[in-house]
Amino acid sequence: MKQQKKNLIDTMVKTRFSPVEESTFSIYEEYESLLSPDDTDDICTLCFYRGESYFRIGKFKEAITDLMKCIRENKNPSLLWLNACSYNTLGLIYSFLGNEFLSMKNYQQCLYISEKQHLYHMITVSYLNIGGLYRDLNDDRKAMEFYKMAEASLGKDSFSLYNLEVLCLAYQGHIYCRQNKFHLADKIYHRIETFLKPDTDFYYSPSLYCFYIRLFYHLKDTRAFSDNLNALLDMASSRQDFLEFLEFYYDICAFLIEIFHQEEAYRLFICMEEAAAATDLVAVQYRIAQLKVNYYKHFGTEKEYIFSCESFIHLEEQFIQYTNHMKRMHLHNVEELEQLKMDTRLLQEKSQIDQLTGLFNKHTIECKVMEHLETKDSLNPSALLLIDMDNFKLLNDTLGHLTGDKVLKDISALITTCFSENALCGRIGGDEFLVYFNECTAQTALINQVEQFQNLMKKLAYGSEKNYKIHASMGAAFSTKENDNYSALFVQADGALYTSKQQGKNQISFGNTI
Repeated sequence: MKQQKKNLIDTMVKTRFSPVEESTFSIYEEYESLLSPDDTDDICTLCFYRGESYFRIGKFKEAITDLMKCIRENKNPSLLWLNACSYNTLGLIYSFLGNEFLSMKNYQQCLYISEKQHLYHMITVSYLNIGGLYRDLNDDRKAMEFYKMAEASLGKDSFSLYNLEVLCLAYQGHIYCRQNKFHLADKIYHRIETFLKPDTDFYYSPSLYCFYIRLFYHLKDTRAFSDNLNALLDMASSRQDFLEFLEFYYDICAFLIEIFHQEEAYRLFICMEEAAAATDLVAVQYRIAQLKVNYYKHFGTEKEYIFSCESFIHLEEQFIQYTNHMKRMHLHNVEELEQLKMDTRLLQEKSQIDQLTGLFNKHTIECKVMEHLETKDSLNPSALLLIDMDNFKLLNDTLGHLTGDKVLKDISALITTCFSENALCGRIGGDEFLVYFNECTAQTALINQVEQFQNLMKKLAYGSEKNYKIHASMGAAFSTKENDNYSALFVQADGALYTSKQQGKNQISFGNTI
């Protein structure tokens, strides 16, 4: 079964950017049949690939459900790239739905995870998609800013990003054409030509066609203009990754209407209309209907124009209902995600705390002290204090474990009262505690706090007649150039604690002085 699952994952990875077919979902069904509820990593993997496929064929509801499930599930840190990619795809979905705010929030989440996990290719993708939001809002200056950030991020990656490298330039060239800065667009064109590799497929070829059509029209290169336009029309007719490339088809169709290329504009919007009709994407149909109104305004009869306007108004009502439904769905998913984050935070906090005493547990206090010492930039010494209850085993055996637990809770409360204001406090053993002061300017200051702790401890009494008193032995050490790490400091404080035990208990000894 393990090998079968591996083979299916390999197939999913290899066919990720291939056309989505019925066999694609058969692979997902077979893979899902091999999973148990405990296979959270595998469930996340399935949800991502299936959600992305749903997106590519326009099933946005199913895509959102799968992608949000992928994000919510706990997973191995090595699979956090799935969260980044899921947020990116969600951003694309909400961009199609015309909700720039939700789209931006998802792109920003993708960017945050990608930067944290050093997923430089996804940083590039995030910048490109954010730039696309600004481009669609006709803020070309802001769009160009993000496209250049995308290009700059490419240099940080160690593997080939051929597709993204060319895509960054194509987007920039497109903006320059829109701004009528054709001398700069021409420079971009020549840069792209140096990057393009013969006999190498370029996945985002429609982005190049989109740029080149505008540029060659301006340069009056009729042949190059026609070649790129025909290539774009052929790709649109094939419907391969229709949604992935819709922005390019839509842009060029609007451009063709603008320059009065009626026949080609008609062919392109008919391709888009037929492809959109095969999905349940009211948002995409609505956007194409806008284009249709513009087309018949320029080239149609009055009757055709009025009919296109009526169709657009009818779709607008459906579009509003659809987008409101998707917004509600997103809010529900966000609520679940926020609850999950809160639950995760609580679990993390619980995992750091000793459940009996409420102090940091051994692992956490040691890690925090190590981190403080490694990042310390003050010249003042640190101090480490160890506290070990005297005769605690005898107390447990005599008064019982419930009383023993009560003693540990009471001592922990005193430690918090006396030391927590300027120190980290933790329980590192059954009846042993650690207190760490990041800065300790005078030994007398530490002694004063210890004496306060001892005086409060004297007031504690246990047993039915309250005649069982408790006390503790302590050992302390200060950081120096010779013991500026946790291990050395702990050994010195532990040696001082041993001295206190040997010399009669109920006292503090110092491993060194300041």
